[in-house]
Amino acid sequence: MPEATPSYGIPEPLTVTYSVVDDLELQCDLYLPSASSFGGRSKARPAVIYWHGGGLTCGDRRTWFPTWLCYLVLSHGYLFVSADHRLLIPCTGHHIFSDTLAIFDFFQSPRAREEVLALQDGEGLWVDAERLAAAGTSAGGYLAYIAGAHLGNERVRAVLGMYSMGGNFLTPHYLERKTKPFMNSRPLLGPELFAPLLSPSPGEPGPKIISGSQLEFDETGFPKDPRILLARYLLQEAVWLDRLTGEEGFTARLASSVPASATAQRSHGPHVIPSAHRALFPQFLPPQRFPPTLLVHGTADTAVHLVESQHVAERLRTAGVPVETLWMEGRGHSFDFHEEGWEEEVYPAVEKWLGLLEAPTAGPVTAQTSKSVAHARAGSSSMHSMHSRSLSGKSASAGRGSYEFEMEISNVVL
Repeated sequence: MPEATPSYGIPEPLTVTYSVVDDLELQCDLYLPSASSFGGRSKARPAVIYWHGGGLTCGDRRTWFPTWLCYLVLSHGYLFVSADHRLLIPCTGHHIFSDTLAIFDFFQSPRAREEVLALQDGEGLWVDAERLAAAGTSAGGYLAYIAGAHLGNERVRAVLGMYSMGGNFLTPHYLERKTKPFMNSRPLLGPELFAPLLSPSPGEPGPKIISGSQLEFDETGFPKDPRILLARYLLQEAVWLDRLTGEEGFTARLASSVPASATAQRSHGPHVIPSAHRALFPQFLPPQRFPPTLLVHGTADTAVHLVESQHVAERLRTAGVPVETLWMEGRGHSFDFHEEGWEEEVYPAVEKWLGLLEAPTAGPVTAQTSKSVAHARAGSSSMHSMHSRSLSGKSASAGRGSYEFEMEISNVVL
């Protein structure tokens, strides 16, 4: 078993390659609980698969790492998996969609157990393929939505979205160009910083396909890598959805078809999104088979607005999906990384959410059931098939009716 590091007693992780695409290894880190945390229970342990924030444009599996969440997961005797994915530019959301599903394909295949045990000299713990949850912060929460919407509660036991993107892309935050500071009062950005990524000079090589970037700053505190500011710039210029879909002018065309009022926006159906890109918009996918979900969001968040999580909660409740919400009064974006005093409210909610992984499994999913929750991945399906380790082993079902997910949280606001 790996030795613990001082912070929270988190062990050093085991690193596994869950997929290889065009010679690029996509890796994840597995954090294993101590033997005392699960006693004599099975060594096949539930796992939480987590994706980091960064607007899909920067970061990796060890940046913006939620040490507190990893600690809670391990204390339950579960495994915590922090995953890389390809980054926007030159990749698109269709590539990242494929990476998101590929990690579930890997851990729900026999090969995963073999490889994880091999890293522990043949003895130790492995991931219980029937008890996986999806979690993420900010853009990582969007990927948790993708997993829940496309794989359904047969393959994903529960979803945790921390101030997640992707709850509603039909808002001015994504559709309108900004002319004044809009994110934590930070100044607007000029295009020159991003020229190598967005408009390389003739004869210059374009950006490389990567699955992670480092958060490094110069002596003045300014980012060394423009990727750190890239998502903010794309939102500022109202082209983030262009890069997500890989279609230039997509946002402008979408904005012209969506009315200005929030009420009218919610009435719009999936027809406003071309079928080739619909798989990237969880808000327009059938919610009935979405896993039980916990949503946590600060009311003062200017990077991802609270209305996104509220929109998700409304859709899931209307569909009869168990969902709990924790709106953190006065908290901003990434409050769990930058602010103090939030633990007393968040920890109990997440502890309850983790209890979903202890429920008995309902048996393996048939091939027909697996297909029924795929929700017509449209243009993303061909990307998913490109993963050289996209294994289609049997997965397990946990029917929604088996859950008791009701929490009494004092500051729930609907």
